[in-house]
Amino acid sequence: MNGTDDERCGAPDAPCNSLSKTIQRSEDGDTIVLTSGEMFTDCNNIFIDKSLNIVSNAGFVSIGCPHSNAIHSALPSTIMTIEPKYGHFLDIYFRGIQFTNGYVIITNTALVLSSCHLRDAAFRSRVNCERLDLLIDGCSIGLSKPIFVDDLTTFDTSLVCRHLTANITNTTTNDINVNLHGSGSCNVAIAGCIFRKLYALETGLGGINISVSQSNGSVIVRNSLFENFLHYDPVLSSINIESSVLRIESVQYPGENRISATIDITDSVFRDNERAVSVSRSFRNITISRCRFERNTVMHAAAAVRLAIGVNDHVVFTDVTFDGNSAGHNRHLSVPGKFEYDGFQIQIREKRVNGIISLVGKGGAVRIHRGRVRFVNCTFINNTASLLGGTIFVAKNGSVQLVNCRFVNTDIGKHAMQGDLLYSSGSVLVVNSTFLTRTAKDHVSILRHSGHPWSMDVRSLWFECPVGYRLLIVNATSHRIEPKVGLLRSNKLDQLYYYCQTCGNNQYSLNKGFVNFTVLTNVDHFYTLLINGVQPFDSHPVHYEFGNITCHGCPYGGDCEGDIKAVANFWGYRHRNGITFQHCPQEYCCTSTRCSGIDDCAPHRHGTLCGRCMAGYSESLFSSVCVPNYKCRSYWIVVALAVIGIVYTMFLLSQKELRDFVASGSWELIGCQRRKKDKPKKECQEMIAVMNEPSSNIETIADTKPVVTRSAGTLIILFYYFQDSFLLHMDTIYTRTASKFVNRLKNFLVGLFWFRLDFFQFLEGICIFPNLQPVEKLLFKVLFVPYVILLLGAIFAVDKTWRAIRMSILCPQRARTQKKGSDDYPSNSSFSCRLASGFTLAMLFTYQKMATATFALLNCVPIGNVSVLHIDGSIVCFEGWQYGVMLFAGLCVGPFSLILMIGPPLLRNKTISVFHFCVGCLFPLPSLLYWCYRHLVRKQKDHNTRRARITQSSQPPAANAPNIYDLKPETVTILEILQGPFKDSSSQGLLGQLCWAGVLVARRLILFICYTFINDVLVRMLSMICVCFIILMHHMHVHPYKNNKDNLAGAFSASALLVVGVINLIRACFEAAEYIPQGPYKILMAMCEYIENTLLLWLPLAGVCVILISILLRMAAFIGTKRQVRQQTR
Repeated sequence: MNGTDDERCGAPDAPCNSLSKTIQRSEDGDTIVLTSGEMFTDCNNIFIDKSLNIVSNAGFVSIGCPHSNAIHSALPSTIMTIEPKYGHFLDIYFRGIQFTNGYVIITNTALVLSSCHLRDAAFRSRVNCERLDLLIDGCSIGLSKPIFVDDLTTFDTSLVCRHLTANITNTTTNDINVNLHGSGSCNVAIAGCIFRKLYALETGLGGINISVSQSNGSVIVRNSLFENFLHYDPVLSSINIESSVLRIESVQYPGENRISATIDITDSVFRDNERAVSVSRSFRNITISRCRFERNTVMHAAAAVRLAIGVNDHVVFTDVTFDGNSAGHNRHLSVPGKFEYDGFQIQIREKRVNGIISLVGKGGAVRIHRGRVRFVNCTFINNTASLLGGTIFVAKNGSVQLVNCRFVNTDIGKHAMQGDLLYSSGSVLVVNSTFLTRTAKDHVSILRHSGHPWSMDVRSLWFECPVGYRLLIVNATSHRIEPKVGLLRSNKLDQLYYYCQTCGNNQYSLNKGFVNFTVLTNVDHFYTLLINGVQPFDSHPVHYEFGNITCHGCPYGGDCEGDIKAVANFWGYRHRNGITFQHCPQEYCCTSTRCSGIDDCAPHRHGTLCGRCMAGYSESLFSSVCVPNYKCRSYWIVVALAVIGIVYTMFLLSQKELRDFVASGSWELIGCQRRKKDKPKKECQEMIAVMNEPSSNIETIADTKPVVTRSAGTLIILFYYFQDSFLLHMDTIYTRTASKFVNRLKNFLVGLFWFRLDFFQFLEGICIFPNLQPVEKLLFKVLFVPYVILLLGAIFAVDKTWRAIRMSILCPQRARTQKKGSDDYPSNSSFSCRLASGFTLAMLFTYQKMATATFALLNCVPIGNVSVLHIDGSIVCFEGWQYGVMLFAGLCVGPFSLILMIGPPLLRNKTISVFHFCVGCLFPLPSLLYWCYRHLVRKQKDHNTRRARITQSSQPPAANAPNIYDLKPETVTILEILQGPFKDSSSQGLLGQLCWAGVLVARRLILFICYTFINDVLVRMLSMICVCFIILMHHMHVHPYKNNKDNLAGAFSASALLVVGVINLIRACFEAAEYIPQGPYKILMAMCEYIENTLLLWLPLAGVCVILISILLRMAAFIGTKRQVRQQTR
């Protein structure tokens, strides 16, 4: 049949094809085949009163009323009624049918559903149902979309019958509830089924509710999955006292005195539900075997299994695992005015419910109200409750036996108020069971029993506290009087309390408190006193082993409140029966004030000192953040860095012109424009001509008097100040007040003035190379320094090559006839001076980066019996490559200040050339040895020449000091940078002529060493403050600069460094004391932060803005004056 009737339907040659008419014309036992894949629509309630087989051979065929869609109608219509005539019983078989949008009413029928679907449809039974046999195989039941109706039970399948048999196999049920109730007999078997909630909306709790007769009922659940059945309405969740995803109860009807109902749940999983299993009233036997209860939660009691059965009913759990179940904890957000949670109780204001309800968090895994429960080979892990019995709660009418069980409490710090693993007021038997605690609190009992006399029987037990906790046992037992015999005592107890407590008083321990207890006899009581005068035989053989702990003082870097933990930026390790903490590199380790362990790392970091990123992760180029390797594709940053290097190089080549441009020309030209009526036009034109000339005034130095130019002293002071000030800055969580924007702005300025790449701090996740580790990253970043030097060298080579080509190819005859150095010989001394000044400033400005990077590769710290690299703890120190770094530090980094001290005097005396000086800056120690040799040779030669002149003349020759105007322009440029800002020495000896530029670098080298090699922040800050104070005193005593303004700037720089150091010393003190400032100290730190930001951030920003404004004004004045001159010329 295809569902379509014509006008002659029913005639011999025109059969009926609609379902309703076909059923009317069919006979008992017929088979109806649906051949159309379309929906059989019939909203008139198809009535079936005979045994039929209805199957589909066209896939799934839908039967239902489309006008009764559940989304638009609160009450679906009845689409089919299956009801036999009075006194009959039907056999109905459906295959490949999808029932949609309505109810199917069924009574007194044996119904078979094979490979069928129920979408927005439900089966219901009549009130007068006498017998119902249900077989469902390979079907699915659920909602097509979330429903929006007031009655959440609209699409529940509810079958209530006197005699009910249900076999459900290989079926999936989504988002709805199945209710099965048999008052006379009820036998339910579920196998291979999945009960799941798909929609994260309130569609009722869902699951299956079974009600059986206590005299004739059974429930069997095999190999099934129950998951994600939760209330999303916080009100419904808060009033859920006993509902669960699998709820079974027995009912005693009048005349029933026998209890024979049974429950068997095997090989099933209950996961992420709002209470998994709830069993109520009497059953003869309950067995739960090889099941898993995982992450079930409830706001009241018993997240996994709730047992409120008869007092003498027996329950056996065998090989069952309870993991991560939680009772009594609110999982909903507060809704003001409707649902408000204060930590203990819930205030509800709603039409359905109004008032206050307290959360009864008892039995995180199992709550036993009544009954005799036996656990065999069961495992309890990470279960918790808010009130009593984090794992098992036993009421006074309950009894529990623990045989070969293993208990492990929560590791997330959520503990019950008493009895974190077991709380009992009933009877308890413990046989060969293990209790392990991973976390504990001093005042919270782990195992707590207080019942009637001799209600606690411990036959064999292993109990273990966490590391650093001692075991405190409190027990009590009572004596029993045996009339006319004597006084009895037993190994059974009335009360038993196990506590795990720390050492206290800022101490810690690496031991575990434990007890190993076994009763070696089956006799559980003995006489301690006999009234017949006979000595009682004390027979109480037990094995008792008690382990105590040894406490140690809390080490520096550790937090011994409770478990020993690391404080922020520390990493701990075990060494010589204790724990030692070592400072971590910044942002490597835990950065919280409440770390969870001694060796916590930042996300995705691991290893010694958290020095490396985990496998599959790479360290970000501009921070210590570890990013996945698949994100390491930011190749554009290489181009950006190359461009930045070129910009730095251009700045170094043009810095003198920029200084002169900003400092000298701006205000004179503006004044010239404003006073153009008073000043002759010729003067303005001459000023413009002077400003347009190259700033290097050395080309005409031989035949004109020197032109006074702006020295580089102020620029060097500025760079040195900002480079050194950030060495004194430290970031600690104990005094962190600056915003993220301010921190990133600081880091930007650090990178800018340090000539390093770290001003990309706002790109924390930038990664180029996969599996990049700290040492490789440091080497890559320091390559920026030789890159700038190579650019300068390349420019020098290009300049030399171009000059040679121009002279040899373009003008060969002129080159042969003219002598090099003559007036007509074309020179490029101005550009050579640019290169010389750029190279010198590059070496000065990048020295800090090279020095700190080199020392960082040599900074080793002790970890146990070995030394490891501080920035990468996985690297053991003194490997082959590290000796190369030591050689570089000894040859280049350390002696560089000596080059700057000795080089300028030797340049002035023409002992060395500019080439020798540049090579000396790159290779200081070998060059120093060579210079000393040349100086000695030159000194001996001068001595011999002087003696020869004395013998030839009666008067000794006058000692002529070298004239600076007789030197090469490049030499003069270098001397102007290194010695020009400083006072000249009148001493004729080499040591008396030491250049102050080298003295400044030598003083800074001491700061670099303190900053790199002293890892303890408090000691480091004290050392650096002492160095800064000595530097300030030395500067105030010597006044090394020629210009008073430069002396004042140098004094301000040294004083500001001292102020920044003192501010960060306060921070270091708070970090060392592990104290977060409160009250007036918090105000003090806010003021210190404001002062530091002013010195490190706002002043440089203001200076940069002033420079930019000056450049703009200078350009505007220049353009305006140029235009006036052009007009006057015309």
